[in-house]
Amino acid sequence: MIRIAYLLVLVACCISCKQKKPAKDFEIKVANSPSNARIDSTNKKQDSLFHNALDHVFTLIKANSNNTFDKSFSTTQDNHQDHNLKVEVKLGYLFSQRYKNLLIIGASNLETRIYIYNSDGTDFNQLMTKKYSNYSFPIFSIKDINADGLKDFLVNWYPASGCCRRNIYDLYLSKEDNTFGKEITLVNPTFYSKERVIRGVTYDHPGLASLYKFKWNKLNLDTVEYIYPNLKDTLQLSYIKSSHKRYSSSKSRKLVQLKSLPKEYRTVLEIDYFKSYDLKDIKAISKNYNN
Repeated sequence: MIRIAYLLVLVACCISCKQKKPAKDFEIKVANSPSNARIDSTNKKQDSLFHNALDHVFTLIKANSNNTFDKSFSTTQDNHQDHNLKVEVKLGYLFSQRYKNLLIIGASNLETRIYIYNSDGTDFNQLMTKKYSNYSFPIFSIKDINADGLKDFLVNWYPASGCCRRNIYDLYLSKEDNTFGKEITLVNPTFYSKERVIRGVTYDHPGLASLYKFKWNKLNLDTVEYIYPNLKDTLQLSYIKSSHKRYSSSKSRKLVQLKSLPKEYRTVLEIDYFKSYDLKDIKAISKNYNN
């Protein structure tokens, strides 16, 4: 009974939010907000720390006579614990055999910042810069994620707050002209590069979350389908396949009823989370879900 009551509250909250604004795959909330003065002071010190590190990196590169460069070092400012910085530098053919790029990753005790530049041999043009709180545990990788022959830049991180499973990837896809396409952010994805598809689980509570399947279309993702619990079936667990990620009884939507999940979703990393509900949960949700 306690579990059902809890689900009723969750569903009511979901309905209220959906009526006020369009649903999002995930939402991040800040639990504690420090004063503006403290934020400004911290930001200025962090900016100075990273700026000095960048100057040092470019000094090292100018003194380097090789076409490639791979170095890690640490630096300290004002002998303060929060002003220690670990820097990783890579210069070379990181994403393509035709162009050189410079990757700089700096990690202080508070945050991690990444900088990527393209290079013509003498000048460097910044392609992107991004910062992450160290509480989100960012992990960086370079791989061809859309199977187009060019390597891409990926950042895997996890927000410090939220109600549900939210393993996030920021994707920066390489273009033929040595630039990046528009940033793509995915929640709970599993990559199937040989198939050129991505399958995953949307951000929501079990019983309300959907499975999704996207297909690469060059630098963009096309939606193939969503699969979610059939809230009208309170006799057994069944599913709905649709082009929309939320359950709806709208006659304008083409819905396909499924008795079981397709085999292709069995290897999705978050499939156990998606399936962690039972028929009692569906009955509780179906009584309160706004169709």
